[in-house]
Amino acid sequence: MTPLAAFFSYLPLFLLLLAIVLLVLILGRLARQMESGLLAGRLDDLEEGLEKITAGVREEVARSREESARTEREQRQELATAITTMGDAVSQRIKDMAALQKGQLDQFSGQLASFAQAQGERLEALRADSALHG
Repeated sequence: MTPLAAFFSYLPLFLLLLAIVLLVLILGRLARQMESGLLAGRLDDLEEGLEKITAGVREEVARSREESARTEREQRQELATAITTMGDAVSQRIKDMAALQKGQLDQFSGQLASFAQAQGERLEALRADSALHG
């Protein structure tokens, strides 16, 4: 996971914690002033709002995790495809080089056989010539 993706995956959690801290501070301040029933109603509203924010942040974190997992899976698939393609290309090049080397070796073998035969014929001619003169 890239640092930027890691940052964005933890951003909702950080915002949730920040919202909780602010609400605790506000609730603490309001608890001291809680002499009227109106204030109690506002606290209930704040609590409901906090629950909604918490649920929204949880959903966002879950969505972010799913998206990260999907992206990572797609990247692994792309990498596997690229490696397979590269392996096939290297294999084909090796086959081509082997065929070229085989052709060159066959040609060299034929030339070597012709050379050996020609040398054998020259040697026989020299033996025959020396037998006649010698």
